[in-house]
Amino acid sequence: MENRTIENYCKAIMFLDKGQGASSIDISKKLGISKISVSITLKKLKGQGYISMQKYGKIKLTTKGKTIAKKILQRYEVLLNFLKRLGIEQQTAEKEACAMEHVLSAQTIKKIEEFLNKNS
Repeated sequence: MENRTIENYCKAIMFLDKGQGASSIDISKKLGISKISVSITLKKLKGQGYISMQKYGKIKLTTKGKTIAKKILQRYEVLLNFLKRLGIEQQTAEKEACAMEHVLSAQTIKKIEEFLNKNS
């Protein structure tokens, strides 16, 4: 499975889980992906140890999944902050930060973060 897919799902589940677990329907809506595709991917994520399925279909991140989600969320927040500081409109900044979080190197993210901290 592609890293980007794993990262997007883990981030979405972390965002949706308010201590109750996330539902596949909510994940489908959040990611804009069909319920069938979500179901297939969730089975793969479970098999790879990123999630656990709870009673009544609630999905929770495992420690492995939480590690991925926290990392990608941190990258997203740095990039979103950077784009907003550049004057990019909120909705566009969110969409582009989500795309960029997967392709920029750790070094680039670190330099952007240093730049933001130095120029705040």
